[in-house]
Amino acid sequence: MPPVSRIIAFLIGLPLLGACADGESQVGFRQKMDRWVGMPAEAVALNFGRPVWEGRSPDGRRTVQYDLSWTESGGGYSLPVMDSKIVRRTYRNENGNRRSYFDFVPVRSERYVAPYSRQRRCLTTFYFTDAGRVATYAHVGDGCVAPEQS
Repeated sequence: MPPVSRIIAFLIGLPLLGACADGESQVGFRQKMDRWVGMPAEAVALNFGRPVWEGRSPDGRRTVQYDLSWTESGGGYSLPVMDSKIVRRTYRNENGNRRSYFDFVPVRSERYVAPYSRQRRCLTTFYFTDAGRVATYAHVGDGCVAPEQS
């Protein structure tokens, strides 16, 4: 693979690493939502509450949409950071002459992580069969994530 295509592949993969860092992904969300296929509409309503939109799809199927958006927040704490610095030390040798040398000294400091809050959007639409059971679903948004099942 030429160097340019490796860099592009790396840059494309970076957002995927961030999404998986906390163990949640869209794959996990789909695994969670796949369990709803075949369930009655009443079970969906009991679990998700009142939909933000109800209607019919172009082929006449009943459709409901839920806003599963949430707010991601964190920060407001300090992390210990270990580093080292180079210091010059002096001593006297056996002849009484001053000599110097450089030494590494461990240094501990704190790095403050500022508080943050970010809105994560997730709109999920369920499509029902004529019998009132979930036929399929669709979702859109960066907040449609859940822990992956093994």
